Amino acid sequence: MNALERAPELQKYELLERIGLGGMATVYRARDRRLGREVAVKLIHAHLRENPEVAARFVSEARAVARLRHPNIVEVFDISDENEPERYLVVELVRGMTLRTLLTKHRVLPAELAGAIGLEVAGALAHAHAQGIIHRDVKPENVLVDLSSANSGPANPASNPPIAAKVKLTDFGIAKLLDAQGVTSTGQVLGSPAHMAPEQIEGGDVGPRADVFALGVMLYECMVGRLPFDGKNPAQVLRRVLDGTYPPADREQPLVGARWAAILARALERNAADRYESVEAFADAIREELARVGIADARSEIDRFLGDQDGYAAALVPRLVERLVAAGEKARAEKNHGLATAEFNRALAYRPGDPELVRRVSALARRAGLVALGRKAALSVVLFSGVAGAVMILRHRGVPPIRSLVPIAAKPRQSATVAPGPGAAVPAPPQKGPAGPAPPRRIPIIRDPARVPPKKVEPTATRAVVVDVAGPKGGYLKIDGEREDEWFGKTHELVVGPHVFEFVPKESECCLPSPPQTHTVSEGEGADHVLLSVAYREARLHVDRTPPGVLRCRSLFGADLQVPGTLAVPMSRLTVTGHCTYVASDSSGGAAVPVTKDVTLTAGQTTEISLP
Repeated sequence: MNALERAPELQKYELLERIGLGGMATVYRARDRRLGREVAVKLIHAHLRENPEVAARFVSEARAVARLRHPNIVEVFDISDENEPERYLVVELVRGMTLRTLLTKHRVLPAELAGAIGLEVAGALAHAHAQGIIHRDVKPENVLVDLSSANSGPANPASNPPIAAKVKLTDFGIAKLLDAQGVTSTGQVLGSPAHMAPEQIEGGDVGPRADVFALGVMLYECMVGRLPFDGKNPAQVLRRVLDGTYPPADREQPLVGARWAAILARALERNAADRYESVEAFADAIREELARVGIADARSEIDRFLGDQDGYAAALVPRLVERLVAAGEKARAEKNHGLATAEFNRALAYRPGDPELVRRVSALARRAGLVALGRKAALSVVLFSGVAGAVMILRHRGVPPIRSLVPIAAKPRQSATVAPGPGAAVPAPPQKGPAGPAPPRRIPIIRDPARVPPKKVEPTATRAVVVDVAGPKGGYLKIDGEREDEWFGKTHELVVGPHVFEFVPKESECCLPSPPQTHTVSEGEGADHVLLSVAYREARLHVDRTPPGVLRCRSLFGADLQVPGTLAVPMSRLTVTGHCTYVASDSSGGAAVPVTKDVTLTAGQTTEISLP
């Protein structure tokens, strides 16, 4: 248990350990002395509690959120009395992790998984909006994954997953009641800059569509691995949000696909009137896209992931690619060539270089008459959809053909034509002119485009790529599944298009492999750079049997440790060295003599120290 640093004494609650720290309050795991249950106590910072406006906002938070009763919202239990010296809020204790923790571990979540999590958050927001409450600060740090009722062990896709996790939205600390004037109506900008809607930044009327925008930002980060609006400082971030310019999700991360990119783009519209009219409408678009790829139960999808985080993507890809190919064949049969291209293109991002997929896309281009438009026009469409890169990746060995995974789509049903994703070209079918003899002394006209042999595309678009690893250099690099032991300082010549990079450290005891990262190599001068990061395993500090006391190692983990005991310490590098001072407890009331020791912690290892 983490030691408490100057934790106050509360009459009704016993503070057990600090579990969170925010700009407004510190969060403790605590025990309700009357009911005997564990709760979370949100204790306002000492330097803020004397501020009347902050104190009023704190009370407003409690009164607002206490009105909410929803399985996806953290419940409020109690608030401090006015005559108590401390100001605090008591809420249910969520045992699990934040969405930020998941993103730190995985960096990018599959789009369908992110959409499933988004549905849970949207349900919480919809309930809050119905009560007149706008959250104003939807971000991964405020989304909790409750594992208190979860069972261990990998999920079985063929049956109901054993995990029963709940996604909960917390921290309505800057919420504003739509039907009342509160302390947040003074024009002050409150919230996280990268997740704030433009109207929130400008101090205008903030309604439910501001939460739609923030939810769109959060899902973009989950699917792409970075924020749509980022910068070196808050002012730069705010300016980019107001400008409304950001790279489309599918351009940054081809695995997202054009359809998910279009859903996110509508949520991130600069003008509130152009976004989804409500969070329910946003949720309907997510739910429809999930159903289109065969995911009818979003919560079960989250449970599958939590039951086997490392194996989830491998299990998802085959069924997802099968659905994408079937949808592409259906769109092609309906002559919706733009949508068909988008579907096949996303499948190619998951199976780069698959010969069957490349054949289907090439056939689609010919049927759409792209060959007749000329080599230049055809090449521009191919480069836009990423097919050129996919064709080149055929040189990599070991990619299983999709033919054995996906059957040819069944006879399509009559249905409404779905609009293609943004940027997807929808060329009109070629117009046939009247039959007649070819003009003399001209190149003969071939009247059946389907019989024209495909032109050979020369693989000329390549670029030098340098891979850097934030972590230990010992290990090997994987590019599109192929291992390279001699990679450090080497320039890789890769074709333009998407490639998958992964780094496996030599010492697995200290570090975790980097999550597979898809990077699209674009044309340009100089070398393209790919940065991979390695997560270090936590270190453990164990204090041997000794008289009880306090071990202060703030340079190592920033807190005090009650000894004897063991403490897990998150690591951002392989080793860290600092000074620790031990002060033994003295029941006689005499002054204890401190003992100072130099301690070195190593990622993945337990450091044991003995004290007198």
